[in-house]
Amino acid sequence: MIGVMTLIVLNILLRALWGAPIRGTYEYVGLFTSLAVAFSIAYCAVREGHIAVTFFVEKLATKTRKIIQVCLNVIAIIFMGFISLQLFQYAGDLARRGDTTETTAIPLAPFLYFISVGFIILGLVLLVKVLDNVKKEKTQ
Repeated sequence: MIGVMTLIVLNILLRALWGAPIRGTYEYVGLFTSLAVAFSIAYCAVREGHIAVTFFVEKLATKTRKIIQVCLNVIAIIFMGFISLQLFQYAGDLARRGDTTETTAIPLAPFLYFISVGFIILGLVLLVKVLDNVKKEKTQ
């Protein structure tokens, strides 16, 4: 993110001072930000930094809450697998067609492959959480 911010500031300065912006800044920022978000989501899940809406379940018993959490995480794991698979297939289609960004001609497929990996990592984080919850429930 520091690199993206530096690129944006440099682009603004070069445009203002010399009238020569960095070619493809918009594309670079979009591509690198998408990678940062894709890999940050799993880290956020590990740190439990996401927003959780607990209004409806906070009044339930602890065991019921854990069952709901496990069920929701299993659904999320399936969803992350589906997203990863679709992104991977789409990246393959883009690679076969040779799609690139318009200005800088950067191939798009590698970025989609990396984003797919980010969703796979998120699915694995959720799987570990499910296994931990099930393991804790068995030991109690």
